[in-house]
This record gives sequence, structure tokens and C-alpha cells, in this order.
Amino acid sequence: MAPGRRRRTDSGVIDVVVVGLTAAGGGGGGGGGGGGGGHPLWHVVVVPVACLAVFAGIKTSEWWRARTPRVDAPRPARRTWARPSSPLVIGVALASAGCSATHAAVGPAHFHEAVAFGVFFIVASALQGVWALLVIRRADRLLLAVGAAANAGVLALWVVTRSVGLPIGPEIWHPEAIGPADLFATLLELTIVLGAWWLLLQPRRAASPLRVAA
Repeated sequence: MAPGRRRRTDSGVIDVVVVGLTAAGGGGGGGGGGGGGGHPLWHVVVVPVACLAVFAGIKTSEWWRARTPRVDAPRPARRTWARPSSPLVIGVALASAGCSATHAAVGPAHFHEAVAFGVFFIVASALQGVWALLVIRRADRLLLAVGAAANAGVLALWVVTRSVGLPIGPEIWHPEAIGPADLFATLLELTIVLGAWWLLLQPRRAASPLRVAA
């Protein structure tokens, strides 16, 4: 794939991800707040605002690079761990976006159980949405490792809450029932962990050197 076409493909995927996260996060959070007796506004908007802020930063960077005059001297090739437009990278990004939307939808309702629970879901949703945008932009080793480790931690926490329960909250050491939403998010998180781990096992790819205009 030509570099210009690849950049347009990556940018298009970023656009789709951020629009989906903004709609799902804002709509899901609003639905949870309405059904739970009302929540502060930040419970609803924090996820789409975080994603839109990262999206705006990415687009600003693209605009700045496009308007900056290019020098004739060749620049050293940047090395990336995986092509952002590869199917596996897109897959883990969309899985993270799905997790973000799911956690945003159920997050406000968890404030009725405990404030710590609600804050966890909102923060996790925002971070998963931001990670989805960043990994599409540049799937480097650090970002993949952070995504795999963080989602593995969330998976471990889910296993604890469904097996022995937590030492905090309204029902201490009481296992929670497994529902469709948390099972769906758990499967997506497992996909992220396995996908990011597999990408980390691949040899590092060198970016194509830039051609100098004659």
C-alpha cells in the first residue's frame, strides 16, 4: 500500500473510531444517568470529551505536518512495531472502542453501588477509548505493552469480582452475577490482550524511507 493511501486509511479508521466512541459513550452514559435517577453532567460527557480531545490533537498534528514545508534532505526512517493499518491493529483498536462504549453505558449506574465503582468504570472507559485512537495512529511497543497489561489487569479484577467479590462496596466479599454486558466487555478485553501480545512477538517493522523529490 502506498504511504499516502495508508495514511488516509489510518485517518479514516481513526475518524470511524472517534465518531463511534463519541456516540456510544455519550448516548450510553446519558441512558444510564436517566435510568438511575440523574447523575452529574461529567459522568455523561467525560468519555466522549476525552476521545474528542485526543482526536483533535491527532488532526491538529496532521494539519501542522501538512502545512509545514518539506526539506529536500531525506529524513531517517521511523521504526514502528506494526503497521497501524494492519487488520490485527484495527481489530484490537475496535475491541478497545467496544470496551469503552460498554463501560461508558454501565458506568453511571455503578455510582449507585459505590462512588469508587462508578469512577473506575468512567476512567476505564475513557482510557480504553483513548488507547483505541492512539494505537491506530502509531502501534509502538510501549503502547501495545501498556494496552495488554492494563486490560489484563481489568480481566483479573473481573475474575475476582465474579468469584470471591471485593473487600469494598455495599456487599463485601459477595461475588457478582455474570451479565451479558460484562461478558461482552471481558471477551473484547481478552481479544486486546491476546492481539497486543501477538503483535509484540512480531519482529519490528522498519518504515519505508521517504523519497526525495527530484
